Formats: sequence, C-alpha cells, structure tokens
Amino acid sequence: MTDFEHNNGKGELLATVVFCDYEYWFWSLYNQYGEKPDVSKVIHQIKKHGKLIDVYFFGDFTSELMQKEREKLRRIANNIIDCASNNKKDYTDFIMLDNIYQTILKRPDIEQYILITGDGHFHSAAAFLKNFVDKPVGVIAIKGSFSEQLKNTASWHYELTPNNPSGQFRPNVLQSIDWAERKGYAPTFGRTIKAGERFHKIDRAKLAVALSSLINDGYIRQEVKKTPKGNDIRVLVVDWDLVKRHGIWNSGTYN
Repeated sequence: MTDFEHNNGKGELLATVVFCDYEYWFWSLYNQYGEKPDVSKVIHQIKKHGKLIDVYFFGDFTSELMQKEREKLRRIANNIIDCASNNKKDYTDFIMLDNIYQTILKRPDIEQYILITGDGHFHSAAAFLKNFVDKPVGVIAIKGSFSEQLKNTASWHYELTPNNPSGQFRPNVLQSIDWAERKGYAPTFGRTIKAGERFHKIDRAKLAVALSSLINDGYIRQEVKKTPKGNDIRVLVVDWDLVKRHGIWNSGTYN
C-alpha cells in the first residue's frame, strides 16, 4: 500500500468500510493475466491500514466462473450483492454507487472508504466523499485497468500486480506450437491452448494471455489457410528466429 494518513488522531486506525466491484476485479485479472483474485491477501493488507468494520462485494454472479467465486466470498463476508440484470448496462456500478451514497447518511461511524475498482465511473463518488464528506478514500485497482481520473481523485491508491505475468508461460505456448508443427498439425489459437493445458497442466486462461502477448509483440502472426475440406482456419505462424534471438525459448520437446 502507498503511504497515507490512516489514524484518527488518537493513535487508532480509521474505521474503514470496503466497497468491492468484484465483477471488475475478477474479470480484469482473469482476462489480462489468467489469474483470480486473492481476496484474503488483500483484506489482510487492508487491515494493516484501517480498522475494517465492513466489506461489501458487488457483481453479476450468473456465469459458472463467478458462481464459484461467490462460494469463495461467502467464507469471507456476508455482504455479497448479486447485481445480475438482463436489461441494464453497468448495473453493478449503479448498485454499488447507491450503496456507497446510502452509507453517508446511515453510517456516520465510517471514517475511511476503500473502493476496490479501477472503473472511472466511481471518480465522482470518490470526489464527493473526499471533498464534501471529508472522508479519506483509498482505491485499489488492477494494474493496467485503472482509470487515471479515479486514481487522481483518490486520497491514496494501490495497484495490484499479477503473481504470474504473461511472460512466464510464453515458453509453454511455444513448446506446444513446436510440438504441433513437428507432428504435422496446424497450430491454431484454440488447439494450442488445449494442448498446453493438457501437457503442461496450466490453466487455459494463463496460456491464452501468454499467447495473445506473443501475437501482440510480433513473435507470432495468424494466417488464414485452407483445410483439405476447403474450410478457412487461422494458423499460428511463429517467427522462430526472433524468438531465439530474444531468448524466449530455444528448444524443448515432450512426447
């Protein structure tokens, strides 16, 4: 956490409430880095900088992955607000903002607010709490998914970084493609992820992030080719000279 004033003038930690946009936290981390939130670790860090009196989790938990996350959250907190909606965009944001504003009148005991979100929609609420309610507002967000406006509005902020950057799994992706080429298979995005998951026992989301980063950085391009049946497929073509020159992966096989 960054340095900030976190006591109430009596040498005591500020009474703190956390509002967590879990939908943002989960999908930002999962889609960018193939990881899932370590909620207990973050809550432990928060307790060092505030007297935690409540934590609220907001999100649409209808997907299979999010349903599993809800079960995990139930071991941590009772305040899990399901914001599923079929007809309203940004419904989670709306519900979370409404709950934040309600506490201004109903919870005078709150001395500090912490928002776990990087969504710029919350900058107005953060500004109001800080400038008109005179409450410090901390913001915790995922590195790479953090609104500059929200960051600049907060009293203090902290960026969560992944435990396993995409580069860690690049060799596994390249090994899968190398294996496919040697076996005479056409390596596509989906086939490569499936093979990597099978042989390396690595979560497919992590492999997908690593493969996407290799494509974005120019080590792999996708070319449309015809199958024997005349169908178009997007085949992965690796610039092996560039890969070797940059030391990403030199050799390695598996049976």
